[in-house]
Amino acid sequence: MADSKGNKSKKKLTRFGQYLNKKGDVDAIVLERTGLTQLQLDNLKENEKSNLYGAILNDSIRAIVNDDDNEFDLACDFIYIDIKIPTYTKKTENDPELTDFGNYIQQFVVERRDIADKMAFKPAKLSKLILKKYNKTPLGSDIFILAKTHSLRPSQVFKDLYGNGNQTGNG
Repeated sequence: MADSKGNKSKKKLTRFGQYLNKKGDVDAIVLERTGLTQLQLDNLKENEKSNLYGAILNDSIRAIVNDDDNEFDLACDFIYIDIKIPTYTKKTENDPELTDFGNYIQQFVVERRDIADKMAFKPAKLSKLILKKYNKTPLGSDIFILAKTHSLRPSQVFKDLYGNGNQTGNG
């Protein structure tokens, strides 16, 4: 008869779970840093439908890579390898009320809708992520897409939003 650990190793892992397994015996570090229970961590590792929130991802990965930004970026690239990063070019039209200069600079005017389009999000989704009244927490994948579509390092965007970790737990 197989023990519970034997059964657990045969389960299909999420990319997050695969990353943690690749790094070795890191569950205790992640649990301490994030404040997650073992059941919650197992769910993130094994359930594709689980929500890997940005703060949890940040705290987990920073604990494992000792706040090394290059390693953090590699971890994000590994975890989110299946995400297609959209390409976007803002459409500009010639407004007869603007000068040539005015029409030219329209391409640099950024509106919330432009950001949603660039990230391939519906405007309503972006609004829910940015307006306090919705109290919606971004997933790690949302932050990864934001970084990649704006030619930023994921490590920097996560750090700007969540610091060097310890946003979710005790660590």
